[in-house]
This record gives sequence, C-alpha cells and structure tokens, in this order.
Amino acid sequence: MSERGELALTNIVKEIDEPPSMVYMAIGWLAREGKLEFMASRRGRGQRVVLKGW
Repeated sequence: MSERGELALTNIVKEIDEPPSMVYMAIGWLAREGKLEFMASRRGRGQRVVLKGW
C-alpha cells in the first residue's frame, strides 16, 4: 500500500501471497493501530484502503 496508494480490499488479498485470513488479520491490526483509512469504492461496491498520510 505504501507504494501503490489506495487499493481495493479484494486486490490486496489477491496480490499478497498469504492466506486471505492472514491478510485480513494484518489489515485489522493496522486499522486498530490507526494506520489505515477506509472508504467506499468508487463504483459503490466494496471497500478501498489507504495508509494514513499517503
């Protein structure tokens, strides 16, 4: 995310070579630490994520 900016949650899961459950746990951890911002997808479907301060 630090290299690509805003990404869809589904794309993050597809691009990381780890089980989806591990990716979602990592995203949850970063969210609890206040490192992520979530927003609705531009098409109105799904969620997009960006690192805060990006």
